[in-house]
Amino acid sequence: MSNGLSRREVNLPPEWWNSSLYDYTNEMPLNGWIWEFMRRARLLKNLEGRPVDAMNPEPDIAKLIEYDWLRYYRTYEQLGGRVDRAVFLPPAVYFPGTWPMGFHGQQYSIEDEQLRERREIIVDFNRRNEVIISDFKRLLNKMRKTFPEPKRMNVRIADWAGNYILQVWDLRQHRCSWRTITESINFIGGISSARNALNTASRYINKGEWQRLALRADLF
Repeated sequence: MSNGLSRREVNLPPEWWNSSLYDYTNEMPLNGWIWEFMRRARLLKNLEGRPVDAMNPEPDIAKLIEYDWLRYYRTYEQLGGRVDRAVFLPPAVYFPGTWPMGFHGQQYSIEDEQLRERREIIVDFNRRNEVIISDFKRLLNKMRKTFPEPKRMNVRIADWAGNYILQVWDLRQHRCSWRTITESINFIGGISSARNALNTASRYINKGEWQRLALRADLF
């Protein structure tokens, strides 16, 4: 078997795994889901084919410190529910040459240049605030004809929690069989629902949709 895993290890969760590790996700807000998607996506890239063990309470500290990956093992619960203190969300409006608004030394940044569409706007600060704001709104309305506002992303947090999408994704990282997964998390929906859960999680983690979600949520 690849990754040095035995057949038994392929079919069963790792010894440290327990469904109670995910209890905090039942009431987790959207910014918490973005955090959980983000750290799994970055571990998936950094571990280069090795199973992502994002919920491992005792990861290999020495190796993680060597590669500066330890921060990606902090759950939303361990952040104390304050993602804004850990993540910097680039503002839509900024002044070149100065620290961007909202940046307070956060460790993590949600930013991808390919997802940005910048245009330069010059402001005459010799005008009153109400004039500047009025002119900006008129200009924004005009520019939106060329650059339409991104469509709202329809997210269903309750469904994500109820369908155990993080649990399913994590267990598939360890090549657990579908039967093992449904039994481990008492998945009432069966294998077909578990597959759908994996597809949802993979869209946000593997395919990077967490970035678009973060930039449109503006919850930080």
